[in-house]
Amino acid sequence: MEIELGKINKNKAETIISEIEWKGKSREEHRSYLEYSTGEYKESKTVLTKPFGDVEEKATLFLDALNKKYITITEINFKEFMQEAQTFCDNYEYKKVNLVKTKEELLAERADNKKRTEEAEKEKKEKDAKVRASGNLTTSDKINLGTKEIAKQIREKLKKFNDCVFSVTKKTNSINIYLMKSSLKVVRDFDDLSEEVIHRYLDDGLRTKEQLKEMQTSGHCQLSKYTFRDDYNPDTWNNGIFLTKEGHKLFGEVVKIVQYYNYDHSDSMIDYFDTNFYLHLCIGKWDNKYVFEEKVEQEEQTNNNPRNKVTFKKNEEKNGLEIYFPEKPSSSVRDILKSKGFRWGKFNKCWYKRFSDGLEEDIKQALEV
Repeated sequence: MEIELGKINKNKAETIISEIEWKGKSREEHRSYLEYSTGEYKESKTVLTKPFGDVEEKATLFLDALNKKYITITEINFKEFMQEAQTFCDNYEYKKVNLVKTKEELLAERADNKKRTEEAEKEKKEKDAKVRASGNLTTSDKINLGTKEIAKQIREKLKKFNDCVFSVTKKTNSINIYLMKSSLKVVRDFDDLSEEVIHRYLDDGLRTKEQLKEMQTSGHCQLSKYTFRDDYNPDTWNNGIFLTKEGHKLFGEVVKIVQYYNYDHSDSMIDYFDTNFYLHLCIGKWDNKYVFEEKVEQEEQTNNNPRNKVTFKKNEEKNGLEIYFPEKPSSSVRDILKSKGFRWGKFNKCWYKRFSDGLEEDIKQALEV
């Protein structure tokens, strides 16, 4: 305590200051209870030394206020100081609490608690049964799965997006999902953005157009899962990036998959957080950027398919059918050739077999050429 004591009763002032500092530090409680294992009726006296409520905090604030008001306690302000301090002590002094009950009261209380517990458990089972019948998971189901198993199941479900490559990792209380590669265009071209939209996100001159473009093309961005609750708006950015309609739809479906395993009972108004896990949804990683690979048209894929450049030749001299590939065929193609009885000829660099009617048509059909 930093209050300077003037020419007054020093002991009285120091005593009242000490009382304020230690108010709420202890209290005495008398209680009765039934021994769980034996049902024996017992009484006890407990001295609680741990502060509870907000009394300790209020005592600290009160002392701070005194310190500012009475920098020096003199004979002139001593009486006023003592009155304020004593009033505080009287208001926040803990009383002895007597919680002693008769054995009959405790038995009745226990029976009532047991009945309430059984009714609550029955209600919970019925509620959980309805949730599972709807195809969803209960809160207990989600907790019992654990983030490791949840990440594994999410990883499997994301495989349905054939055009995308996701990385799914987990930590103790979070699951991180990164879109690493896709042939689906998820990010809008910066050149397609209107000047009006660009100006809107320049943050009143704190961000330049070049910086905005760099954010859009960086290959890494953490997305906000909450934006996918709304309909797609091409001119609204998501944490620094503008998504395409296809990208918005993709990540919206990803969030739905993840939320199947999650629950959120948090209340930000009172800083209360209760969730199964936190979701971090990203495009690329800071050290491994997202890659967009534009899908090759089917016609171009067909023309570039080595199987379409296969040459079939009948060897009249040896009465054989020879198959020439522009490059080494894949293992699956080689397996087909072997299953049809073809052998590899090192000298002519071809696959061959004795000629027979329908052989060429049969192998072409098998190789899909």
